Amino acid sequence: MGRMPRRSSRPEAAFTNHYQEDKFALARIEAHYFVNRGFLESGDQFLCNTERIRAIPGTIMQGRYDVVCPMESAWTLHRAWPESDLLDHAGQRP
Repeated sequence: MGRMPRRSSRPEAAFTNHYQEDKFALARIEAHYFVNRGFLESGDQFLCNTERIRAIPGTIMQGRYDVVCPMESAWTLHRAWPESDLLDHAGQRP
């Protein structure tokens, strides 16, 4: 058997170069959502309405090094939506 080609965890330059001009647009969109609190009526709106998504298959992914969204948030959502899968060891790149 031959050796498998080495794979990089970094995307190819042809892919990332395509989005270089859009990075500030993405930052503006993210900032717009943060300033408007995700356009939610209250901080617990999603948790209070989980019955609306219970029939939809879903996976809650929690980054193991996530400092913005603590594990408690993912666990609370999973308890409110027990049909979901909880992946609590997802990796995140800095």
